[in-house]
Formats: sequence, structure tokens, C-alpha cells
Amino acid sequence: MNAASTGCPVVVVLPSAQRRGAEIQGAELASALRTRGWDARAVAIAPGAGTAAIDVPVLGGTRWSLRGLMALRRSAKNSLLVAHGSSALLAVGLATIGMRSRWVYRSIGDPNAWVSGWAQRLRTGFLLRRAEAVVVLWPGAEEAMVSTYRVKRRRIITIPNHRDPDRFTPIAPEERETARGRLGVGGPVVLFLGALSVEKGPLDAVTAVARIDGATLLVVGEGPLAEEVRRLGERLAPGRVRLHGPTDDPGDVLAAADVLVLTSRTEGMPGVIIEALMRGVPVVATDVGAVRSMIADGVNGYVVAAGDTVAMVNALRKMLDEEAGGPLASAFSSAARRTYSPAIVLDRWETLLSSLTER
Repeated sequence: MNAASTGCPVVVVLPSAQRRGAEIQGAELASALRTRGWDARAVAIAPGAGTAAIDVPVLGGTRWSLRGLMALRRSAKNSLLVAHGSSALLAVGLATIGMRSRWVYRSIGDPNAWVSGWAQRLRTGFLLRRAEAVVVLWPGAEEAMVSTYRVKRRRIITIPNHRDPDRFTPIAPEERETARGRLGVGGPVVLFLGALSVEKGPLDAVTAVARIDGATLLVVGEGPLAEEVRRLGERLAPGRVRLHGPTDDPGDVLAAADVLVLTSRTEGMPGVIIEALMRGVPVVATDVGAVRSMIADGVNGYVVAAGDTVAMVNALRKMLDEEAGGPLASAFSSAARRTYSPAIVLDRWETLLSSLTER
């Protein structure tokens, strides 16, 4: 039995309509549930910054607007809400004050990274304990929920992110050449795919790739650091840092890459790593969030300490020295396609949501 048969819609509440990894994952969750017969939809609390947006209804002008909170409150009367991310947690918590509504929180980041003081920890813990269930992305996040926020372990379920393997197939040699020609890049190509914001560390990616002779850094994304990325690239690696802007098709730009670089200071379970591994692109990433559980050193990439430029350069050089594609890439692509399969992930979501809507 699911929400369609119980008459209880599911509303995935996103922090914004901005086209970022977290929002895309939430929208795709609602879409995937619909394919299984659920009455599911995604909504955004606020529009968000940036020009690229996902196609979901926006409830208010800001994250804490009265109009948006009242819209959430109305939805909570006859729907099961899934608060997607910490901003959505606070909004849903405020909107449902005094109501006996059921809602789920989906943690999309590293719970330890939220802690900024005792008051914040108490507030967040209070909201988390109000949720019927807390969904985390990897086992380490479960431990943080228990130890830091005193959430009961029986109310926590681990469900990783997923991607459609039909959209992220292994890259054929001719596809790589076509993609590079279309994007105007050649030689060893390192891809940075994400928001150009402080927490994603794009300037670190520029600094590292600038030290690798002949390598090109393809930067795909937008954000407040775009101009700084451009200037630093011109200064450290003239002609070797290419800014592409945002994309609706990450699989297309991954086809041009020899390696994906992730220089984040904080993360949850980065969807871009799943996409890269499914396509057979190795990853060099900082040791944040779930990254170490996703990457095996020397197999599908390397994990380095955040802020360690020397280690990042050395790891990128090792990866670029390896032959692109081949049996190893095929093996880790197949492994990723099994581990992050929508079928496995959605089965877990259905089990959870059915247990709540049948009560």
C-alpha cells in the first residue's frame, strides 16, 4: 500500500527553486515516487538566487515569508511533508506548530557541520525530534544525529542519494571526443561541476589545476565567486581555465572529463560524484561528508584533506596519469550503477512513507 491508495499526498519541501544539487535531488525524489504511483510533488519555499531554476511551484518570496509558511501549514493538514534540508526543516517546523501533522526530515548535508553553538544545537535537536522520521544519507550521519542532536536511533533510516543509470551511461571514446570538440577543450581535462560559492571551494580547484602542466580545468556552474574564478584562472593558468556556466545536462559535460574534482569544505553525499562514477569518470575529492564512503583510493579516485593543495595536486596527477576508460573504469561504473540504483533507494523510501501513511 502507498500514499496513492491511502489518499495521503506526499510533498517534498525544497529550500529554494535554484538549480543546485540539493534541490535537484529533492525534485527528482518526488518525480521518482510518482513513477511508482505516489501522489507526490515538490515545492520550493523561496525562489533562491541565480538565474538557473528548477520547475517547481514557489510558495513565498523569502524562506521565512508568512505566505510560504501558511501554504506549508495548509499542505500539512492532508499531506505528508518531507522537509528536504536544514532550511526546509526550520520552515516545516514553524509551519506545523500546534498541529498533529506527520512529517519527515531528510538530511542532505553533514549534521556535524551545522553545529554553531549550543542554542543552534538545542533548536535543531528540538525540531529533529518532532519529525516522525529522520532520513540520513550515510551511516556516519546517523551517528551524528544520535550523539549531537539526541535523535532516537529507531527513528533514523539511512537512504542514500540515487541517480538514473540510463542518464549516466559509461562514456564511449567517440562520445568523449565529440564532447571535447563541442566544449572547446583538449588534453587532460579536469571538471569542476557545482556552485561557484565559498563552501564548494572553486578557487582551490583553480589553484590545484594551475600546477599541472597542460591540464585544462572546465568549470561548469554559476555563483558569487564566478568573477574571482575567472580572474584567478587568467592569472595562474592563462587559457587553461574554461568557464562554461550552468548546465541542465551534467552527463554531457562529464563526457569531456578525464577526472572530476570536488574541493568542497562541507558536503552530504554529492550527487555529482554518483553521476561521475556511473559514467566511469574517476573523482578526486576532499574528505567531507559521505565522500570517503563513496571513493576507494586508487580504485575510483582519491580522497584528500580539505585545504591540502599539495595532496590535491598529487592526487590529480595520479589520476591523469592513468589511462582513461578501460576495465577499471567499467568496473567502478557498474558498481556505482548498482549501489545508487533508483530501484533500491525507492524501495526504502516506499517502506518508510507507507509505514507513516498507513497509521
